[in-house]
Amino acid sequence: MSAEVFERSTGTLMAAFKNLRRVPSAVYKEYGEVVQILNFKGNRLEDGKNLRRFPILHTLVLDDNGLESLDAVPSLPKVHTLWLNNNNFTDLPGE
Repeated sequence: MSAEVFERSTGTLMAAFKNLRRVPSAVYKEYGEVVQILNFKGNRLEDGKNLRRFPILHTLVLDDNGLESLDAVPSLPKVHTLWLNNNNFTDLPGE
């Protein structure tokens, strides 16, 4: 992935609008240990298992990814803010 923007002072990695289907290994290898906020908005995420490679991640933005199932997002116990706006979920629990 080219042209990602990492702001060290806030621990924020902007990886928005890159047309990505998964988190590239180069990204988590370089930034995984320091990213606290990950913005993955506007991609085409199909497989989020590599999100586990960000152990101090507390905020995750996955808006506008076309996600259809929560299975694409692994359990991330340290994440306290998760944005999933404008996806295509079919497996959300009903009322």
